[in-house]
Amino acid sequence: DGKVLLTRSTLKGMGRVLKQEVL
Repeated sequence: DGKVLLTRSTLKGMGRVLKQEVL
């Protein structure tokens, strides 16, 4: 479960960075 939460938070962070780069 810990790994899943870590992966989800990491994907969220990456998505946020990608959105900023697109903008």
